[in-house]
Amino acid sequence: MTEIHKDLENKKDNKETSKITEDFNSMIRIVLYNSLGMFYIIFLVPYIANESLSATGIQIGFLVSIQIFGHLLSSLFVGFLTDNSKISRAKLILIGSWGRGFSYFIIYVAVLTESLLLLGVGTFSLGFGVGFFWIPFDTIISEKSNKENRSFAFGKRDLEMGKGIMIGSFLGFTLFGFGTGYNLPEFLLYSPMIIFGLANMYAGSKFVRNVDESIKFVDDNEKSDSIDDDIFQKNGNQKSKILVIGLIFLLFVLFLSNLNGSIAQPFIQVYILENITDDPNALLFAYLPGGIISFTLAPKIGNIVDKFNPAIAITISSIIGAITTYFLINTNSLIIIAILWTLDITIVSIAGLSIQNLLSRISINNRGKIFGVQRFIKNIGSIVGPILGGLAWDIFNQKMPFLISIVVELILIPFYWIAVKFIIPRLAEKTKKEVHNKNFEKNLTKSALKSGK
Repeated sequence: MTEIHKDLENKKDNKETSKITEDFNSMIRIVLYNSLGMFYIIFLVPYIANESLSATGIQIGFLVSIQIFGHLLSSLFVGFLTDNSKISRAKLILIGSWGRGFSYFIIYVAVLTESLLLLGVGTFSLGFGVGFFWIPFDTIISEKSNKENRSFAFGKRDLEMGKGIMIGSFLGFTLFGFGTGYNLPEFLLYSPMIIFGLANMYAGSKFVRNVDESIKFVDDNEKSDSIDDDIFQKNGNQKSKILVIGLIFLLFVLFLSNLNGSIAQPFIQVYILENITDDPNALLFAYLPGGIISFTLAPKIGNIVDKFNPAIAITISSIIGAITTYFLINTNSLIIIAILWTLDITIVSIAGLSIQNLLSRISINNRGKIFGVQRFIKNIGSIVGPILGGLAWDIFNQKMPFLISIVVELILIPFYWIAVKFIIPRLAEKTKKEVHNKNFEKNLTKSALKSGK
């Protein structure tokens, strides 16, 4: 049995080395430490604002937006720093990790002092550190993975995020549930934020010590069908100009998509508390499993996504997402809400992995810039979205942000198809299937021309 087990392990290792570099898994594990407080803080900020600070809908939306604004500012320039060969990406990740660590301390103090202003400062600094971490980190993931399995690689990243979220949420929410029941003092009730801050600092330091940026995935059997050298040059060829147009179109759609998605997302906890249950522990039961399960399944979802055209994956994600959102706001059962929320977050990850895959293969030398622009554009949408959602919440009714989200999500589907149609034939890194389809289209065109003659 032992020999059989070893053979199976060796086969698994060989299979993975065809997808990622040998050091990929050790690099990706630091994400666990960076993700411990992710869901905890997403839950805590709106909860504290609503329950302790009596914030209005627009104020809750502003708190969410100010975090994204911090992320937007760092995204403006971190992409350029990432692509600069003279600057260590590991040091950028270190800055991001330590910055996020300090922001947890600020938020902790804000909660204890019941300061809305300090809570805004903490959430802003948290967002600012995110750009320094994820843009160079995602660029390194792209370099250490096979283009045929890029969604799988990003799924591995999400799996480690899921592990971190599960551990951090168990710690944070167990203490929260116990503490609210036994009226623990707030400095103990919210003390996990100190642990999460220290964990971020540890992760950044570990990355600098252990990760070799120079190790990249190389497929010696294939040549890249690349136009990377002229994609962003003023005198680029017609092929690169069309690709840039496609990229701009895709980024515009991502802006609208993120604006739409963030109209409703900040208000889901408040909606459940005010319409389904006033028990925050019951809310956790409905809210928490979705994030953990979706991240845990991410590598498997990534494997599936790698086999599909991105436009098809995004269409499936959008349709199912709209349906689940509709049923989410038309049920009074916490169990059904938990199931729908889990399904919704899992389905959303399909679109996320597809788009991340596509963007990572547009240009080899400009990945950092592209990821930076992507996050900048998405963050503009995510800043405006919660504010519009707050206005819809205050002016109309509590279902309106979700209804708007459903309609816009479906409207955007054809625009995704147009963007993908522009981009895929002109990617710097094409999968075997995409190269085959391109050659097939060329041969079909030649045959048609000959027939015309």
